[in-house]
Amino acid sequence: MNDELHGNTVTIRGVGDIMIIAGAARALEQNGFDYPFAPVADLIRAADIGFGNLEMPICSNPARPYFPEVCPDFYSPVQTAEALKFAGFDVLNLANNHIMDWGWDALEETLSRLYGLGMQTIGAGINLSAARQPAILTCNNLRVGFLGYGVRGLWNASETSPGTAPLDRNLILEDVSLLRPNVDLLVVSLHTGILSDYPNPEDRQLANDLVRNGVNLILGHGPHVIQGIELVQGNAIYYSLGNFMIDLASGNAENKVALQENVESFIADATLRPGEKVEARVIPLFITPQFQAIPAEGECADRIQKKVIRLSQHLSKMKGLALWEHAGALNVEHELRVLAFQGRAVSWRLVLRRLLKIRWRHVRLLIGYIVSKVRHVFASKRSKESSV
Repeated sequence: MNDELHGNTVTIRGVGDIMIIAGAARALEQNGFDYPFAPVADLIRAADIGFGNLEMPICSNPARPYFPEVCPDFYSPVQTAEALKFAGFDVLNLANNHIMDWGWDALEETLSRLYGLGMQTIGAGINLSAARQPAILTCNNLRVGFLGYGVRGLWNASETSPGTAPLDRNLILEDVSLLRPNVDLLVVSLHTGILSDYPNPEDRQLANDLVRNGVNLILGHGPHVIQGIELVQGNAIYYSLGNFMIDLASGNAENKVALQENVESFIADATLRPGEKVEARVIPLFITPQFQAIPAEGECADRIQKKVIRLSQHLSKMKGLALWEHAGALNVEHELRVLAFQGRAVSWRLVLRRLLKIRWRHVRLLIGYIVSKVRHVFASKRSKESSV
């Protein structure tokens, strides 16, 4: 590290999933590009760098979805680019499971509109090499690098086809090792996980590996709910930032199961200095029924702050099987509620399609769930016996 830069700081304020769709899109078009984020724009602009995860393509002429199961309103209107610029975003992650919903044409338009307004993107491009390219910003004489990766799927890029940078541990570590010598600070965006108060153990292990290999800050998103913060060797991991804008009435019926959790989130507020411990804070946030992101106040702000503190403290005590048990108990019970809801409200065919997508990580969550239930039964039995 250059001694002349010692003490220089960079503040980064980051938000989670940005989905200006359906009612949120109509509110934007009716009220102007400054409407959705006007109440929080000053908070994001106050940072040296504003970051967000853009979960939908900006699409002016959606002809037909790229994937057959894409909802017809899963794209953002053209004014979205101006809204993001107005809000103070400098870097946007596109490595997620929806940015390719309308194919390369929509992704290309998204890139063009964002670049045209001076914003940088990470995590998606015309091929895998382009998707893996970093964004590098200079702030206060410090070079800050950003890399972005998202869950595996048909939307991932290859060397000959467009898409997103996949959540591949070896690939990510390779990119980190190449970029780390060329920047003073390194930020990685990870789009992964499922709706739960806790990260999947695999995701947590990846995040820990990254900060031990030179990443200063990880900004996670994907579960659509907030999760805890972990400090590892002085570096900060925000496991999930929740939603920054969404219309829960659109898309998969799953969203309707936990409404409050989906509209309460926070802005990650991190101060970074080369060679020093990251200062990790949160600014509580709320999405109104009128589709505005506003600073949370009073009881709502207190609830969000306490939740982040509680989940972060839990993480410090959870290792190995314990984390699988907690994640399993929450995830499996939530998924069972979702499946029951979808069976009643949509069709059992949708339930069957979801069951056919079960992977090994889901089996491990189920095992964790069963173990937690068995422990609970034995603990209850011992408690009754001791009270006799």
